[in-house]
Amino acid sequence: MEKSFKVLWTKTAQSDLDEIIEYIAIDSIDRALAIFAKIKEACETLNLHPFRCRIMPELLDIDIHSYRELIIKP
Repeated sequence: MEKSFKVLWTKTAQSDLDEIIEYIAIDSIDRALAIFAKIKEACETLNLHPFRCRIMPELLDIDIHSYRELIIKP
């Protein structure tokens, strides 16, 4: 059985996601919902594969390794 990790969203990350989705929804609610679903789907796998994401470079510079970021296109 694979080891499972706990994935936590910072308040800033959650706020940023809300703002991004709201901004996209101004132009297209359907597109905003599709992007939101894509982001949530990608994040749901992080509990099993958290190390596939990079450590945030700006935090590495100050020797903080506990936060990672998942980049999802577009």
